[in-house]
Amino acid sequence: MVGPGRPRIMTKTIRLDKYLTDCRTGSRSEVKNLIRKGLVKVNEATCTDPALHISTSDHVSLDGRTVEYKQHVYYMLNKPAGYVSATKDDKERTVLDLFPEDLRKRLF
Repeated sequence: MVGPGRPRIMTKTIRLDKYLTDCRTGSRSEVKNLIRKGLVKVNEATCTDPALHISTSDHVSLDGRTVEYKQHVYYMLNKPAGYVSATKDDKERTVLDLFPEDLRKRLF
């Protein structure tokens, strides 16, 4: 029941392959292959259609492990001396250099 003092939970629908890609389970093509192989379940039902629209509040699992949707992930970092706050710099080390390579390409 929604009313005064009760939060309204907003959900949106999203393609299953985009959902899994946003959750960093793999690239879009890798995720499509996992879905077609029957390794993905939505609300305990096996799904083989990457274009299926699901709610961000649905229960999604990949190979038996729950995958929780997070559209944006924020990192807080105390910038060490000797690093610049930039995504690229030809002369100085940037704060992105402090993150693992696979994660770095998705940061801005």
